Amino acid sequence: MRILIANPNTSTHMTDLMLTEACGICRADSQLLGATASFGLPQLATRAEIAVGTHALLDLLAHHRGTVDAVVVGAFCATLTEAAKEVMPVPVVGLAEAGLRSAAIFGQRIGIIGIGEADRGMTDDLLREYDMQGRVISTRYVRMTGISVAADAAGAELEIMHQAKLLIEQDNADVLLLGGSAFSGLAAKIAPKLPVPLLSCLPFAIALAETAARSGWTAPQRGSFRHPAPKSSSGLSPALTDVFAGSTPIAGD
Repeated sequence: MRILIANPNTSTHMTDLMLTEACGICRADSQLLGATASFGLPQLATRAEIAVGTHALLDLLAHHRGTVDAVVVGAFCATLTEAAKEVMPVPVVGLAEAGLRSAAIFGQRIGIIGIGEADRGMTDDLLREYDMQGRVISTRYVRMTGISVAADAAGAELEIMHQAKLLIEQDNADVLLLGGSAFSGLAAKIAPKLPVPLLSCLPFAIALAETAARSGWTAPQRGSFRHPAPKSSSGLSPALTDVFAGSTPIAGD
């Protein structure tokens, strides 16, 4: 079972962090592969950056079609994941959806610890996309960029603890979710220090990808995420050109 962790930004360090965390929780018979976008930006924190990252992600996936059995999109974002679902003939799971759906099992009032800028409203967009507004009571943002979180685990732990305390004591959250690939590996270190569960998205995304790939999942022929109708393109890589031309390889071919 080959599972690809696809990082839509250009930070190989974030890819390595995700692989390290995932290797600690995946099934023994799963082979995890990490891939990093070959162009774009080292962090995706705005809508414009996500637009660039979506192209980079689709290009990355085009080069892996037919070689993996499932994909985990390493970003806390609906837009990236839903685009990937349209072009891959295997199950695709994103961090945000896996984390949010799982957090809703373990608590009634979800608090998100995020990376970014609250006034952009991007988390609000995400919650509307997944119809989770009624379950997420608050989002608080670490005062660090994704790049600095990935580079400074000790500093990130202190900042996460600070925001977690506010979510629990002021917002009355009863389950917390780390929203971002840069947080990979931190939840297990911090969770024992908190009075409510603190979840990382990645373990749940890996588990869902493994389960879907083993449960007879088939690529949709109808509905929201069916493959786009064949069309010509220009300026894309040969691999991505083939995707939009209508080539649909089967996993493992």
